[in-house]
Amino acid sequence: DVNYNKDNSFTVYPGNTTNNNENSSDNFQGRMSTSYRFTSTVSGSMQVTVGQRRDLDADLVDRSIGLQATAAISF
Repeated sequence: DVNYNKDNSFTVYPGNTTNNNENSSDNFQGRMSTSYRFTSTVSGSMQVTVGQRRDLDADLVDRSIGLQATAAISF
């Protein structure tokens, strides 16, 4: 599955028209999963995730990638 969202916020300080604060960021996350069975006794699953968070005002980007694998042997 894939998710994307964008957030915008605006802060107004009473009595101060010059130091208002606007924040913008967006987030992306993708995930792919699968399961496998080699024989009747060996099976498992694997999941890959990627993500990105951007602060659009500060021009900062954080990225991540993950890999998760499980295996089971039955006898």
